Amino acid sequence: MQKILYTRKNTPVFAAVLYDSIDEASKAKVGDMQIVQDRESGVVFNAAFRQENVEYKVANYDAGKQSSGVFKNVLSEILEIIKRHFKGKKILEIGCGDGYFLEILEQNSFDIKGMDPSFVGENPLISKEYFTKDSKEKFECVILRHVLEHIKDYYGFLCDIAAANNNQGLVYIEVPNLDFSNNHFGAIDFYYEHVNYFRLENLESLFDKVIESGYIFGGEYIYIVANLDSIKKPRFKSEFIINTKIDSNIAMLAEKIKKTNTSVLWGGG
Repeated sequence: MQKILYTRKNTPVFAAVLYDSIDEASKAKVGDMQIVQDRESGVVFNAAFRQENVEYKVANYDAGKQSSGVFKNVLSEILEIIKRHFKGKKILEIGCGDGYFLEILEQNSFDIKGMDPSFVGENPLISKEYFTKDSKEKFECVILRHVLEHIKDYYGFLCDIAAANNNQGLVYIEVPNLDFSNNHFGAIDFYYEHVNYFRLENLESLFDKVIESGYIFGGEYIYIVANLDSIKKPRFKSEFIINTKIDSNIAMLAEKIKKTNTSVLWGGG
């Protein structure tokens, strides 16, 4: 059973693809959104999402934030979490993006490898492919930074990771915090590329053995460190109420902008 929270038609499939021209961007692939809350798991997701629409082997995909000094401090915070639990262990980072955080771990003497089909460049530690349960190489720890929100069957994906690793080892999961997004941005922070939206209670209910969990990046992200052998189906804990006030305010501002000759957008990226 699902509760419908928000709908949007013809929204761009990718939020992190850079286009060379306005004409090219206007032809970008689009999809529909129907944001719902699952009454069994409590997870909020896009019921209209189609995984086949999102292919990360695409040109000019760039979700990197490392040019920001503030974000570099966040990565230092994450590094300390990894040091507490993963030091001296063999690590796989699934969805490592441009490899920036992977390189930080390598520089800190971690035994690390990565996988990401969108990776551009040459790094022998990174495989330009998707993770599958048939992976023959075993790891003691797995890092999933901003991956689960992109995968429709997130529970099945976690089970595949555990099975590929003989149900052993630890996992670090980091995703955007739905409560933060809802309080600060409301419905405008739902976009197609993210099929799932998590609160900390959702992550914690995915495992019987949670080692550490909490908030980083001023509460914008949530994380968990847990045992892979303790995965379980999440259970509904509390109702999610979407903040539509911000969406209404933006519509009001849009009407005001239409009536002016000059407009300036600051802080929109």
